[in-house]
Amino acid sequence: MMRAAAALLPALALPAAAELQVAPVDYICDAGAMISTAYVNDGETWAVLVMIEDRMAPLWQEMSASGARYGDPAGGPSYVWWTKGTEATLYWKDAAGQESVVLQTCVEQGVGE
Repeated sequence: MMRAAAALLPALALPAAAELQVAPVDYICDAGAMISTAYVNDGETWAVLVMIEDRMAPLWQEMSASGARYGDPAGGPSYVWWTKGTEATLYWKDAAGQESVVLQTCVEQGVGE
């Protein structure tokens, strides 16, 4: 996951600098689905790479009332990854801005082990 995250840094438009932090986190969701992510921070910008359907989706942190929400800043159809504590939900946002749940109750693995 670290190599995949490093390879996609140009797609995130984040500098490959010494202060760049990458934290891989795996989640197990309802129905046993596994989601691999890599949270990326350059000191100013937060992003997450989410492995979905055998491809990586780069998402940037957005405003949220609670937790951390990541989406596509261009505003088009995209996935949305929303975390709160050690749980997350994956949504699909269509061209009209309507969101539907793709995976829910995604629990971070390795917590408390």
